[in-house]
Amino acid sequence: MHPEEPQHAEYLARARLARGDARGALTVLDRIGRKTAQTLMLQGRAYIESGQFSQAERVLDDAATLDAKHFEVRVYRALARWMLQRTSIRKDELKRLRDGPGSQNPLEDPALRFRAFAEVLLAEGNAAAAIESFKNALVVDTRDALAKAGLCRAYALAGSPDRARRACADALTINSAYMPAADQLAAFAEAEQDPQAVIATLAERAVRDPQPPSAVRRLARAHLATMNLEAAAALAQAAEKSGDSASARYIEGLLALREERAEDALKALTPLSEAAPDATDVRIDAGRAFALAGQWSSAQRAFNAAATQASAPVASLAAARVWITAGRADLAAAAAEDAERRARASGSSARALAVVLATRAEAVAMEGGSGSAARDAVNEALRLAPNLALANRVAGQLALASGQSEAAFKFLRRAVDLEAYSAESLYALGRAQLSTRELQSAGRATLARAHRLDANGRFGRLAARALGQ
Repeated sequence: MHPEEPQHAEYLARARLARGDARGALTVLDRIGRKTAQTLMLQGRAYIESGQFSQAERVLDDAATLDAKHFEVRVYRALARWMLQRTSIRKDELKRLRDGPGSQNPLEDPALRFRAFAEVLLAEGNAAAAIESFKNALVVDTRDALAKAGLCRAYALAGSPDRARRACADALTINSAYMPAADQLAAFAEAEQDPQAVIATLAERAVRDPQPPSAVRRLARAHLATMNLEAAAALAQAAEKSGDSASARYIEGLLALREERAEDALKALTPLSEAAPDATDVRIDAGRAFALAGQWSSAQRAFNAAATQASAPVASLAAARVWITAGRADLAAAAAEDAERRARASGSSARALAVVLATRAEAVAMEGGSGSAARDAVNEALRLAPNLALANRVAGQLALASGQSEAAFKFLRRAVDLEAYSAESLYALGRAQLSTRELQSAGRATLARAHRLDANGRFGRLAARALGQ
């Protein structure tokens, strides 16, 4: 078979869609001159999966002109129309296709009609009904990785993180190359401040398969969290070469934030935030850049805009961390309180809730509020996630402030043991040691480690200042 033949291109496109690589599928399909209804159906599907619903409707209209009875064309066309219009008429059209006899062609996707209707329910926020519809898809095809991945998203929306993780893991068991499921698992790990789990989930796949921008950016954030700046920079270069210049600029902005180069961070992140207002991660990091530059009102607007895009606590939590770093106690406490409300309402996992509670404890203590309120929050965080470095660090700082030096050093050393790559934890321990006469030598060594680890970053510079450098 000649590689330029439509049948060969369709095969390649299906292989790329099976990995969740809609952009790669579109690249292959665009090379076909004369397109069949089947080719146009695949193109429409790829457009839908990349969120380009107008283009999907256009090519699926062309496909229907060529073959009005093609069942997959009918389903994807109805789905694209609903995504554009979201009317009851369009939803009823999908419902009729779901409840009808389905395709009589054994080569077509038997579970598609159930998955498509589930996507509508998910977009409407009806998690329970979406779960049921994805389960119906799995009755038709027990090895449908797309249905398992959809079930993962539906369980996450329903506030069932453990079931969501299992569904994503099942999807990867069926199809280990399906990137959307891997990215969702990595998102769970990121919410729990576990960058090493993010790297374990995504790094090998980054070498083997093309990744969606969300996964590239998530992996870059994880590399930066573990102080692997070279790996993050390499991801930026790879993104540029693959044509994903937006992700390349985004990672460059993150690197500038890490080194506190406010002007460079704003230059990279502000245009991206304006060009993609629905990208929550970009909004958040643009907010961080504004805060670094001392543009507090712009930072607050960016965080508020990001928080309106999702019920999860990610934007409020990021805002709280920024305001803590900036010393804005009132803003930190308000953002942390909102993050806790969102975390409890959205059914965050125990560890993700612990991250929020530890942050709230730090914010409450900074604001000068009730010491018992801060201790209660961090104690709950430690109960939920005893191996969370952030909770141990905050517990240590609270203990130190109340004169409980033995407990303070236990928690602070535990935080360093859990995250040896964290300059912030090393700095906290080093400062505590430096303030204790018999531990001053150890304190200088710990602060020197923090400086070596993050020489151009905030806590590396603070360590150098504490050492009198």
